[in-house]
This record gives sequence, structure tokens and C-alpha cells, in this order.
Amino acid sequence: MKKPFLLFLLLALAMPLCAQVEALEQQLKDMPRDTQRVNLLNRLARLHYNTAPERTRYFSGRALTLADSIHYTRGLAEAYKNESLLFRLKGENARELETLLRALQLFQSLNDSLSIAQTYTDMGAAHHQEGDFKAARDQYMKALDMQRAFHNKEGIALTLRKIGVLEMDMENYAQGLEAFDLALKLERENHNPEGIANLLNNLGVAYYEKGDYAKALQYYDSSLTLFRETNNMNRLPAAYHNQARVYLAQGNVERSLQLASLGLPIAEQTDNRMALLESYQLHTDIYAARQDYKKAFDYLQRSEVLKDSLVGARSRIRYAQLKTLIETERKEQEIDFLKQERAWTLFRQKITYAGLALALFVGGIVIYYQRNTIRTKKELLKKNDQVHAARQALLTLELENKKLQEGQLQRDLEFRHKELLTYTLNLVQKNTIMENLREGIHELLSTSDKNSKAKISKLIKVIDYSLEMEKDWDEFKMYFEKVHSSFFERLKQQYPDLSQSDLKLCSLISLNLSMKEMAELMGISPESVKMARHRLRKKLNIPTEENLADFVASFKNS
Repeated sequence: MKKPFLLFLLLALAMPLCAQVEALEQQLKDMPRDTQRVNLLNRLARLHYNTAPERTRYFSGRALTLADSIHYTRGLAEAYKNESLLFRLKGENARELETLLRALQLFQSLNDSLSIAQTYTDMGAAHHQEGDFKAARDQYMKALDMQRAFHNKEGIALTLRKIGVLEMDMENYAQGLEAFDLALKLERENHNPEGIANLLNNLGVAYYEKGDYAKALQYYDSSLTLFRETNNMNRLPAAYHNQARVYLAQGNVERSLQLASLGLPIAEQTDNRMALLESYQLHTDIYAARQDYKKAFDYLQRSEVLKDSLVGARSRIRYAQLKTLIETERKEQEIDFLKQERAWTLFRQKITYAGLALALFVGGIVIYYQRNTIRTKKELLKKNDQVHAARQALLTLELENKKLQEGQLQRDLEFRHKELLTYTLNLVQKNTIMENLREGIHELLSTSDKNSKAKISKLIKVIDYSLEMEKDWDEFKMYFEKVHSSFFERLKQQYPDLSQSDLKLCSLISLNLSMKEMAELMGISPESVKMARHRLRKKLNIPTEENLADFVASFKNS
């Protein structure tokens, strides 16, 4: 009976937002592709964040694409900020920081000090999650100084709350409580229930750490009520888990389990991986206290699998960032070299012009003082030769500049091609890992009891969902079109009946990927890829003797 009741509770909490969201989505249908549409997409992304993060991913992705296509800087920056929230939920702090840095650079180009301050606060939270307390404090103090300069009470309250959490983690309890009290006062002045709820929850954590469980529960109860009223699905799991921790510390194991069981499905529904990790660890401790070591071990395994996946994702991201840094440094060296070449070219031009001017001056003096016709003609011929030589030198310089530009374009194309291959190989590796994980879980499923099978099946569904996500395809398509900008347009123009799956297969075939690699990327079996190739050949009316890969590749450069 618990799950139907929980589902009813979640639906009831979502009702106040539904009418507003439906009205905005209806408005979106008739809106032209302009800056107002980007703003509305970003607004919908933020509205969905606490209740349906995947919808946030959908709307922020659309906003990002449209803002980029119409060169709308503010919309692009806001879309990056919305995407960073999703990386925070999944515990991918390195990607969160990378996305926030892009937003920061855009806000700086707009001289938007208030948005810059808000972004510094978010970057501080990401550094805090990574365990870099010094960097977190630096970012928070930058944000706090700017927000105080603008008398932005809402921003000051949020940054103070983040500083309070940081001080608590550094065991500076007095400073942490002081920051919480100041932030709570501001949030109450602002009548911000969500901010008040977060601060009450933070105060509960502080008193829990001090061992004052009665006061901790008092703050947790108040924050939980506000989280429900504001329909904050991202924070509800933490609220339940915090209360469960208190009851577990007091020895009330059954009440602790009851609360933990309320937080777990919400974390699963919103794909909040950090909350899921906390829930698995909490269930491990609860079942260990009940001496149900089988279930405790089961949840321990889940937490370790999730923790390994988070660590693995962070490692891959750091590797990609390091590679990007190396490429950036190489690019900067090339730019410095080109600057030096350009400076040397300008210097030679000045010397040429100076020499030409001097020659003309000398020629003029000679012409003026020499009345002899023969000598005058000789000097004129000499001047013409010098002019011709100067023109030849200028033409030579122009040819050299053109060669440099052509070389630069070729290096840019090679870089984008490498970027596409790197992304594709990383995507294949990720899908291979997910497939291996799914096969391992299937083997575990055959040896598990009935209760465990249901839970393991949920994990399989999560993996299947991850393998079927369109986000990977969208990112792959973006990298592909950087290298082959009109590939899909040419295919659709000549073969309008091609589906999105057909276009995706065409792009993979053009990269000369193996059947297994294409199967990993498309989330199907190699046999299914083979059948898909056969159907594609029919749609393209390609004769049997003609090579499919060569035919598809011809659309990249035609």
C-alpha cells in the first residue's frame, strides 16, 4: 500500500504547478523562433527542475540550440546554467563547473554583474562538492561582495546559506550557525519559502552533528513541510533521509526505515543520483542495525555500484578536460606563432614602403636637378623597376598569407574531425560499459530472490533508459555537423523518406565504424544493425554491387 500512497502524494504535490506549466507550453506552440522563445524555454526548464529534471534537460537543450542559432548570448548563458543544475543532481561536478564557466564568460561579455555573482555562487557549490574548500570559499566571497554592492537580498541569503554549509563541513560550527541565522532572517524578509526550507534543513543538520536530536527533528519537520508546499522533489529525499538518520541515532530503527522508504522512490523518480547514493547508504545502516545483513549487503552493493559509476564519469570528464586543455595550449601556441608572423609581415611591409618612399624621394631629387633627358629616362626606368619589385614583394606576402589561412582552416577541420572521433569513441565506451553492466545485472537477476528481482529490474530499466537517451544523439549530431555541416540536409533533400534512425545510421556508416560499435551506439544488437543497413540500402535504391559506406560518405563533401 505504500507505493500507491506515495504516487498519490507526488501527484498532489505537482498539481499547483501543472496549470502554469501547461499554459506556458501552450504559449510555446505559437511563438516564433526568437529571443522570447528562448526565454520561455529557459523558464520552463527552471520550473521543471524540482519536479521533473528530465524535462529540464529537454527544455534547456532546446533553448541552447535555438539561442546558439540566433546568436542570443543571454539565452545561451541561462541555458548553460540550467544544464549545470542537472550535472549537480547526477554528481558530475567537473561537468557542472565546465558548464558554469561557459555561462560566466557569456555573462561577463554582457557586463551583467548580478548574473555573474549568481554564477560565482553556483561555482562555489560545485567546488564544495568536489572537496575543494578553498576554491569554494573564494567563489562565495566574490559572489557575496557583488551581491552586497547591489543590495540583492535574495542572492545574499543564498550565498550565506552556502557559506554556512561550507563552514559546517570545515567544523567551524559557530561561523556556520551565524551564517545560517543571517540567511534565515533575509529569507523571511523576502518571504521565500524554498529558501527558508533549505535553511531549516541546514540548521537541522547542524544540530544533528552537535547531538541535539530533539532540536534537529524540530527543524527537519518544519523544512519537510515547506518542501512539500513548494513541491521541491529534489530536496524531499534529503529531508526524509535526514529525519531517518536522527531516528536511527536514537535507536528507533522502524521509524527510520519508514522515512527512508519514503525518500528512496522520489530520488529514483527524479534520477537524483546523489540522493540515491545517500538513500542506499542509509538503508545499509538501517538494515545492519536490524541485523538483516542480507538486505544491508544488497544496499551496500547498490551504493558501491552507483559510487563507482559517479567516480568513473568524473574520471572520464577529467580526462576529456585535460585533453581539451592540451589542445587549447597547442592552439594558443599556434596563435602566438601566427601573431609573430603577422607582426614580422607588417614590419617588412613598413620597410618596403619606407624604401619605396625613399626611392621616390631620391628619384624626384635626381629628376629635379638633372635636366638631361637621357638621365631623366634612366631614373624613371629605375623607379618603375623599384615599384614593380615592391608590388612583387606585396604579391608574395599576400600568397604567403593565403597559404597560412588555408593551413589554419585545414588544422581547424582536422581538430573538429578528431573531436568527433574522440566523442564517438567515448560514447561507444560508455554504452559498452552500460551493456556489460546490464548483462552482469541480468546474471544477478537469475540468482536473486523475488524481492531483489523487482529492484534489480528497476536498475535494468534505468540502464535501458540511459542507453536510449536522445541527449547522446543530440550531442553526437552537434559534433558531426561541425565537421560535415550539410550532411543531413543533403540526405533529407534527396531522400525525404529517411527517418531519424536512418539518418543516425548513415552518419555512423560514414565514420567507418564496425558493426559492433554501431550496435553499441544505437543500443541494438549487431544483427539488428545488419537488418537496418539492408533496409537503408533499399530506401536509398543502391545496387548490390555498390558499396554502401562509399555512397553515404559522398554526401559529406558533395
